[in-house]
Amino acid sequence: MEKRTLRWVLAHEPIEIFIRAANRFARSISEKTDGAVEIEILSCEEYAKKYHGLDRVDTQYRYELMSQLEAGELEMTQLYTTTLGSHYYKDLLAVDMPFVFSDHDHVARVLDGEIGNSLRDGFASKTNAQPLCFTYSGGFRVLPSSKKIENLSELAGEKVRTGSEVSAETFKALGCEVVPNLLIEEIGAAIGDGRIVAGESTYPRLYGSEQTIQPSKTAKAVINTEHSLFLTTVLINKDLWASFDAELQQFMLEAAHEAAIEERREALLDIEKNKARLESDGVDVVYLSQDDMEDMRKRTEVVYETLDSMFSEGLVQKIKQA
Repeated sequence: MEKRTLRWVLAHEPIEIFIRAANRFARSISEKTDGAVEIEILSCEEYAKKYHGLDRVDTQYRYELMSQLEAGELEMTQLYTTTLGSHYYKDLLAVDMPFVFSDHDHVARVLDGEIGNSLRDGFASKTNAQPLCFTYSGGFRVLPSSKKIENLSELAGEKVRTGSEVSAETFKALGCEVVPNLLIEEIGAAIGDGRIVAGESTYPRLYGSEQTIQPSKTAKAVINTEHSLFLTTVLINKDLWASFDAELQQFMLEAAHEAAIEERREALLDIEKNKARLESDGVDVVYLSQDDMEDMRKRTEVVYETLDSMFSEGLVQKIKQA
């Protein structure tokens, strides 16, 4: 097998959420190919400095990595599935629908089965990028908030940062004032200066870096809604993928699946660690009552009707029934 090195650029912060999958993939593919294929794992800053001569990058640069991947300027990256769905392939937003997953076993059946394969193939048909697997970006979404909102009615009328058409419709259904034009990296600052009261995030993201939320400084509470899943997608340039023989493609898919499984398991452990840290920092984790959670589910059912035409026929129902 021809020796080659593939660059995997980690686009987003906090890097510890993403680097585990890359490291596991690198080990696995090296073993499967007897060292013929090596993975050079780079942070966005390292990649920009080494290959573009840039001393620093802004947030927008991270969101341009998809264009660089499609152009063949880099081989692999890992991007928010929500971003990919919003800009390239709407069907990916189906996995963002409110309460579409019942638990993590349900998630695995979808992502690692026929539906996940179909979503990856569909995305590849629209772009010059081949998805290899889906990984968590911290698991189910929660709401860091500047107010200790203890019941669903208190959320109505508040400004909530949303990250896609799906989340915007979700929080409109709850009576919130949605603020759609903030990057996730801005949530902490926006809570701090009052532009928003709350924004969607995940437990492992809360303490990640200066670009993400610092709950002990900006949030008084985290509302444990767990209303949708925050995913990333591992991508490889499609032209490069097509140049691989069937054996190498199979090795790559196997390594990606192994990496995804490990990353999801680690993400769940991170959730418990971050809950404990929030408690020690005096940030309340608020669990809505069973009645409130049931009310939230019922009120967000309208999102399925509102956005039904956005997805391939029957896709959302297949996900729910998987």
